[in-house]
Amino acid sequence: MKALLIIGLLLISAYAKSQVYLLIDPAIRRAGLLYNQGFKESKIGVYAKCQYGVINVTDFYTKSIKAGAGVSVRFGTDQRVYFGLNYNYFFDTVDDAWDIDLSRIEPVSIDIGIASGNEMRFKIMFMTDPVNWETSIGFSYQFKH
Repeated sequence: MKALLIIGLLLISAYAKSQVYLLIDPAIRRAGLLYNQGFKESKIGVYAKCQYGVINVTDFYTKSIKAGAGVSVRFGTDQRVYFGLNYNYFFDTVDDAWDIDLSRIEPVSIDIGIASGNEMRFKIMFMTDPVNWETSIGFSYQFKH
């Protein structure tokens, strides 16, 4: 099912003015996808993202999902700024560690990000959640320019 979703997003991005990013959040150990859809004759776009990860350290285990959506604004020729809202969900938590406290992570948070690229259609993105102090790095290749 996940493979079909990824293939579908890649096919859409091949025919539409869109971008699919592979996102990596090294601190929370989450990976996911961000899909950005730009609109012709407009600098505004919309995006949706979903990340999934498992934290497994000594005496602590949890699974997490972070889903979000927002707008992107193009400036210059190959740069975009991203603003959006997220929802963080932790489940299957086994917590015997005294130094890890999930209650410090807000369930609703915001995204602020920037993506930049070159004429070769490769782009890199940095996205920060300043409410929970989480950062993701994204990599993408735009099929249609």
